[in-house]
Amino acid sequence: YAEIPDSYTGALGSSGMSEFYSAVRARWDALPTLKQGTDFEQKRPYLRLKSLLEQQVQLDNDINAIIQLKQKTATNLRDYQELAELCLEAGDNDAVEAWLAKCRLAHESDYHQRTDRIQASLFKARENWSEALDRQWRIYANSFDLADYRAVLKLAQRAGDERDWRELAIQRLKQQARDEPNRWFSPWADKLVEFYLHDEAIDAALAVASEETIDSNLLLELAWKLSDEPDKALPLFQRVIEDNIRRTNNDAYRAAIKLLQDMTSIMKSSQQKQQMQSLLEYLRQEYRAKRNFIKWLNAAF
Repeated sequence: YAEIPDSYTGALGSSGMSEFYSAVRARWDALPTLKQGTDFEQKRPYLRLKSLLEQQVQLDNDINAIIQLKQKTATNLRDYQELAELCLEAGDNDAVEAWLAKCRLAHESDYHQRTDRIQASLFKARENWSEALDRQWRIYANSFDLADYRAVLKLAQRAGDERDWRELAIQRLKQQARDEPNRWFSPWADKLVEFYLHDEAIDAALAVASEETIDSNLLLELAWKLSDEPDKALPLFQRVIEDNIRRTNNDAYRAAIKLLQDMTSIMKSSQQKQQMQSLLEYLRQEYRAKRNFIKWLNAAF
């Protein structure tokens, strides 16, 4: 079927298109506002009309008109969150608070993340720096995301709060490790290494990496940070190389060999060169069944 109204713009002309959108608007205005919890089948007749009208108001970049359209079909947490964000963008802080109140009454699983971020943004818009800081800390204490930690530090400056946020963050990460131990992998350990790398606490990052299974990208970043201490860096490089080899695909093999070549720039002393030779011999023996890897390794070294 042809797209409506896009495929008919030439035939209808500006007056015909105006008639079409007037009919859409009249039908839309006649519909009652949906109630919380309305199911998708009841919502469906609204959605096509709304999408047509949104095309118009988005062209005009009219955020208030977009808000008015979305209000009629807001029936769940995500709808309320989207409207709160739009109202925040429009600078209508009272409306943001009203939509946040609806968010707090909903029970969907993502409440604590997106709603808390909107609340923190509202506090910032109102220059309530202490409240924004408290909410941002709560966000970080659940996400462990570095961007959220940096936001905490900025807000602490605004609020004049001189608590040791670095130490608080480390304590929270370690507490998470105690609360949620995992024998197979340690996501908290990745976050702790990431935090230490951000903070240039290289020895602390190495201490964690030496005891835990760590994401290869973080291991590689740590290894290069220790490149002026090859004896410390070599075991980390080796872990990354072997992780690539075990993936058993040609791109990973090439990445492992490229890393071995890059390592030669830091393995300069006679002892370090011998360590490199020992590593190459070990890889040839341990992974001799991986023919493409061995072929390319021998070509490179």
